[in-house]
Order: sequence, then C-alpha cells, then structure tokens
Amino acid sequence: MRNSVKVAQLDLRTLQIKFPWWALLLATDVVILVLAMLNFDVFAIIVGIVFGAGSSLVMVPFYSNQQRGVDGLLAALPVTRRQVVFGHYLFAVGVQCVIALNLFVVAAIYSFLRPDDLPLSVAAMVALGALTFFLVLVAVPFPFLMRVGYSSATIGIYTGVIVLVVIGLNFLSALGDNFSPSFTFGWVVAGAVALLVGSVPLSLHWYSKREL
Repeated sequence: MRNSVKVAQLDLRTLQIKFPWWALLLATDVVILVLAMLNFDVFAIIVGIVFGAGSSLVMVPFYSNQQRGVDGLLAALPVTRRQVVFGHYLFAVGVQCVIALNLFVVAAIYSFLRPDDLPLSVAAMVALGALTFFLVLVAVPFPFLMRVGYSSATIGIYTGVIVLVVIGLNFLSALGDNFSPSFTFGWVVAGAVALLVGSVPLSLHWYSKREL
C-alpha cells in the first residue's frame, strides 16, 4: 500500500502546479461565491471548471509519464505492477473525490446564504452526480491507458466516454418522468461504482502484459 501511495504522489507531481493546490482551489471558490452573491450566473463557470478539471487531470500523469519514460523507471524499482496500477487508481479517484467534495462545500455555503435559490439536498445531488460522472471517466479508459499508455487511441476512447456519459445523462433526465429521481440516481451511482471496481482486474491484467 505504501508503494501505491508513492505512485499516486508521483502522479500528483506531474501536474506541475506553481501554487499549492489547496490555495488555488480556495481562491477559485471565493471568486465563484462572490460572483454568485453578486447575482452573476456562475453555473456555466462552475460546469466548465469542475468538468474540465476532472476530465483533464486524469490524463495528465499518463502523458507526463510517457514523455519522461516514468513507466520504464518504475519497472526498474522495487515496485510491483499491481502497486503501480493501484497507485494510478488512487490518484485518479482521490482527485475526483476532492473536486466533488469541494463542489459540495461551495454549493452548501451558497445554500446556507441563499436557501431559497439552492436547497442543500440539491447541492448534495449535484456533487454526487459530478463524482459519478468522474468515476465513469476513470473506470472505462483506465484499462486502455494501462495497456497502451497515452496515445491517440486512448484520447479517442476518453472523448467517446465523455460523449456517451452526456447522452446517458440526457436519457436519464427523460426517464425522470417515469421513475422517482432517487431511484434512478441510486442505480446510476451503483452502476458507476460497479464499473470502477470491475475495471481494476482488467487494468491489472493488461498492465501485466504490457512491455515497458
């Protein structure tokens, strides 16, 4: 487990953020809250930041690792391939959880200040929905990333997953008239978690077959 954490930390360092990530996150939150309190429409800004960051951050370590030959270096170190895979998953899921939790905190603060505009229950559903979206973005492309690394093929797969998830969300919103929102949403979350868990053995198998 310790080696997997080190791999996750290595992934985090590939982001090359000049400022502490928490400071950057806090500054963004303050700006969004101030704009919201001034009655600016910040929905598009939040969607762009949250989904843009959540989608791109997953791919950055694989791109950086391929450019610098990190996978070959890891193969020469006393780190098993299983630990490398778990480390990549730990980084990706951890980042997505931080983004979703931060989204909930911002929405909860706004809900506290203006409860009529955004009920807390809606804020929680939005954050959980974002996390579900992110888990699918990790679950589907990761086995391919483990097998071939960062390439045009994996970029295409990643883009296709985003498109399919967006289409699926629209489809589920249409079904909302026939099923209760909590029932539909509960199955979606369960499906995303099952997809993530199911992708791990496939990633382990394909990474074990990869030539580094």
